[in-house]
Amino acid sequence: FGYCSKLTSVTDYATTPQTLDDNVFESIASDATLHVLPGCKAAYEAAKWDKYFNIVEDAAAPTGIEAVKTTQTKVNGSAAYNLSGQHVSANVKGLVIINGKKHFQK
Repeated sequence: FGYCSKLTSVTDYATTPQTLDDNVFESIASDATLHVLPGCKAAYEAAKWDKYFNIVEDAAAPTGIEAVKTTQTKVNGSAAYNLSGQHVSANVKGLVIINGKKHFQK
């Protein structure tokens, strides 16, 4: 996103800020706002996101997603996804996508 001068707003739903590569948001709009979940502003400031953004705690947790996980769960050695494209656990019941094909799990 570096040098995207028209980038004025970003919403991050993570409770822990991601590590930024140097200049990832260099030269974005000077009044750009980062919207984070309530209670997360201090963590983003400590991670130096305030170098690029005015940080506000006004993001509402997304609906339909209980949590975002960073690890992939495998079913029969392959990553499994629900019909919305989200990773699912190995013990999920119903229709899942494994290796690009639909599978029904009992």
